[in-house]
Parts: sequence; structure tokens; C-alpha cells
Amino acid sequence: MAEFKAAEPDSAPVVDVPEELAGGPDIRLFCDPDLLRQIDRMGSSHPNRRELMGEVMLSARQNWARAIVRWAGDMGLSTFEARTMISGRMAFWP
Repeated sequence: MAEFKAAEPDSAPVVDVPEELAGGPDIRLFCDPDLLRQIDRMGSSHPNRRELMGEVMLSARQNWARAIVRWAGDMGLSTFEARTMISGRMAFWP
């Protein structure tokens, strides 16, 4: 059985985040529910399962990136500033 090591702490520079922005954007990731049900019905050994899971993840990452850009615009931040503030605080980051 493979042994997994914990990831190293994020080495990104610490950015001073204003209190009103500290929570980051309220981002919901949307995936196609029909596709998720189809993947569930396939079983873990189906040859197309990995490909379809990749499509689901790509879709979620694209939604996340679009939400960051919208949030940055709403807050008057550059996309770089927004990504710098959020990357160390959110577990799912593309």
C-alpha cells in the first residue's frame, strides 16, 4: 500500500487582507448533476470513469476561476490581488 505524506505548508507570501475581504468570495462550484449520477452508476472499474471525473473537475475549476474574476471586479481588486488573498485560505484552488 502506498504511503502518503502531508503537503508542505503554502510558501506563498503572506498578504495583508482587509477585514471586509478576509472571508473571500462566496463561491459555489456547480457540476452537472446528471453527469455525476452517470459516474456513480458506472462503478469504480468502468474505463470512462476517470475521463468523466476529469470533465467534472475541469468544469468546477472553470466556475471557480470565473467567480474569482467577478469577485475581484466587485471589490475593486486586480485578479492577481484577489488570487493572492484567497490562495492560502481556500482548500480548492485551481
